Amino acid sequence: MKSIITLLIIFLSTVAMSQPPIAKTVIIITKTTPYCGGANPPEQILANARKQKIPFGEKFYIIKGSRNSSNRKLLATLLFDSTGKCFVQLQPGCYSVISEFGVKMPAADTSLYDMECLKKTWATPLFVFKVIKSKNGIFSHNIAESCPQNQPCYIGKIELPM
Repeated sequence: MKSIITLLIIFLSTVAMSQPPIAKTVIIITKTTPYCGGANPPEQILANARKQKIPFGEKFYIIKGSRNSSNRKLLATLLFDSTGKCFVQLQPGCYSVISEFGVKMPAADTSLYDMECLKKTWATPLFVFKVIKSKNGIFSHNIAESCPQNQPCYIGKIELPM
């Protein structure tokens, strides 16, 4: 009986030691929204537009690798609290963060969008980061939103604000 317990302890310790170490990773995502109006606004409005805000209620996802593809696997869903931080446990490697847009390629009107540009934009994650063995990491990214008249890949006509 003692030999079975000894073998079991040796086996379990070998399995535990062969597992790659997991690092505590902190992800911080903020957003800035430009002023998209017409006339020159007061400085207070411009300052508010430059201010980094927490994307409450928006979902972001972690994937393995540096490019988004249709056969990738979503490893974690990120939802941000009032501090704007999200904590995940990851093994060493290269990871990317994608938004809802990156989960499923949206259907688009081919007469209004450059489809090759849209596919390239879809394949590009918001940001890429590397988790290093036995090292906790903090990774932050600011999403600079664009105005409706500056939509990426849009080839239709949009009226500019007055």
